[in-house]
Amino acid sequence: MADGESSIEPERRLFERLNADHANLANLVLVIESLLERLHDGEAIDRSLLVDVVDYAADYLDREHEPRERRALAAVATVVPMVTALRRVLQSHADDVLAALARLRERDVHLLSVDDLVRAGFAYTCALRTRISFEESVVLSLGCLAAAGADGCVGQGDASSAGDSDRDRATFEALTARLGCGCPFE
Repeated sequence: MADGESSIEPERRLFERLNADHANLANLVLVIESLLERLHDGEAIDRSLLVDVVDYAADYLDREHEPRERRALAAVATVVPMVTALRRVLQSHADDVLAALARLRERDVHLLSVDDLVRAGFAYTCALRTRISFEESVVLSLGCLAAAGADGCVGQGDASSAGDSDRDRATFEALTARLGCGCPFE
């Protein structure tokens, strides 16, 4: 531990990174919902772009976010032991997201009817929003309580992390640039 760095600092950075993950995922949810809304309104969309955004979100959740989430939950459990009971709820939300993703990927999205694609797409974004909301309101709030003795709540300040690969940043920025929104990777 570096001079002046409290024992909570690694956990604080972890919670800050999770908070930034949620911001990035929320941006992707908006992108997906925007594409689905345009499709629902009768506009032709690039279905390959929709697939790319959904695949990126699913891959990022699996590779980057979920391992952080498990470490964060373990860190909170050392201060608030009852948090271990939340593992089942978090797993249920993760399962809901995966089930919705599986329904979206059941068939080639280029072959799905507009109604089926819109329904499956919004089921996926709804499950993802529920998961993000729960994590923000419960897990990160408990992380705030755990860190309260060390200058208050987490989720503020620099959330950069060496764990974020250049590939993630480049893919996120390329996908959002294709949409013309240029959303920053937090």
